[in-house]
Amino acid sequence: MDAQKQEIAYADVVKLFAFVLSQCRLYSDTHPTAQQAVKNFLIKLSSILDSEPSFTFGFVDGQLIFNDHPIVGKTPSVTNLMRELNRLQIESLGFDRGGDEGEISSFFKLMVSPAKVLEQTGGYKKAFEEAQFRHIRLDAARYQKIKEDATVVQETQSMEGVIEHCLTGTEGEISFDAERLAYEVEKKPDSVARQMIHRADNLEALQRIVQGMGRFLQRRLAQPLIQEGKDFSQPIYLLAKDFKKVVQAPETRND
Repeated sequence: MDAQKQEIAYADVVKLFAFVLSQCRLYSDTHPTAQQAVKNFLIKLSSILDSEPSFTFGFVDGQLIFNDHPIVGKTPSVTNLMRELNRLQIESLGFDRGGDEGEISSFFKLMVSPAKVLEQTGGYKKAFEEAQFRHIRLDAARYQKIKEDATVVQETQSMEGVIEHCLTGTEGEISFDAERLAYEVEKKPDSVARQMIHRADNLEALQRIVQGMGRFLQRRLAQPLIQEGKDFSQPIYLLAKDFKKVVQAPETRND
């Protein structure tokens, strides 16, 4: 997908995202109108995920960022989306391949839940964690502009970022939030495994990611936890187990 088509596709996703939210507020999730809105959003999202391993967006300094690509200008849809993310204190949202209408519908239903309902569950982030979405994740916004010749060391706060570094062999050079990454590996090993596979364009790339992840998990992430008296061997084992399961899945072999 070239840059112009990519930006158009991103803009369409924003419009559809805002539209689905409005429809979910007007109708129940079982209403045909709401279901059609979800279906249209999923079709557009899937068209992007056909050419990109994952799709993330969030706001940094008031600017909308899609897959580290800033979108210039504010439309009503962008403004509405910004308002919704700020209301729920969402820094960034990530979508992986494989989500279906049921998961997307449940996600939007949660987003439009009344504030009192969310408060009873401990807030939106807590409710999101309990929903255990397999192909949707909350991330910390990672985009940062580099000005002139300044060098910026940016903390990696999601396994998606670690996987990117594993692909280039730079996982040993990054600064990271150990607690946040450990939580993601422990609670969502299936999602991390899918991100590893979807990020690889070929077998060689997948091998680099697997080798880099092995080094990162054993030498860098587990070490500070061991020093705190925490055993991180079980989460690593479960991630390896889920990775093997995803690799052997029929849909993965077909890809």
